[in-house]
Amino acid sequence: MSSQDVTSLTNFFQNTCGLAPEEKQLSVSGKNWGEVDLNGNMLSFLVDSRQAFEVSLADVSQTQLQGKNDVMLEFHVDDTTGANEFVGGESRPPAQVFPDKIMSMADVGAGGEDVVVTFDGIAILTPRCRYNVELHLSFLRLQGQANDFKIQYSSVVRLFLLPKSIQPHTFVIVTLDPLIRKGQTLYPHIVLQFETEYVVESTLSVKEDLLNTKYKDKLEPTYK
Repeated sequence: MSSQDVTSLTNFFQNTCGLAPEEKQLSVSGKNWGEVDLNGNMLSFLVDSRQAFEVSLADVSQTQLQGKNDVMLEFHVDDTTGANEFVGGESRPPAQVFPDKIMSMADVGAGGEDVVVTFDGIAILTPRCRYNVELHLSFLRLQGQANDFKIQYSSVVRLFLLPKSIQPHTFVIVTLDPLIRKGQTLYPHIVLQFETEYVVESTLSVKEDLLNTKYKDKLEPTYK
């Protein structure tokens, strides 16, 4: 882009939008190593102190630790500033600190919501582990020791309630599209196991005005 083009665009934005564009140096070297910078709800990858790309953490659905030093981010289909240094210890190396930091920030901003209700230590048979299940207004979150899944309700295509014969358990099966991934395996279903006779009473953390307007006749303040 020539200097004349820059001047024309600058004048256009100033006159039309009242904004003054700023020049920003980007990395076009093609290198795939550098530094990670977390700023607000954005993750930037820097090469030689220049931005190579950035992603919104509101689009992150889950993180997974691959081996000892690699972290994989997965995205939905459809406040820190300055330098960020992830320092670990004997029990928490940097590669483990990093995904926790990502997920804590992925739940703020455009994609963030308060927890409506939480069920602790739920046995999930697929993918197998015990998870804390958080229900939000637009998504559910499964928090395990090694994995953290954030699933939009729009990805849920079927729900099945299946009592298990002989044994005192009931399965809740959640069918998903798109699928979730754990390691190299894709899972089209989440299978949750509950004790059939166990009774839980929960109060929803939803503002009263929302219950009386948007969720009127859809949600109750308490469930048992």
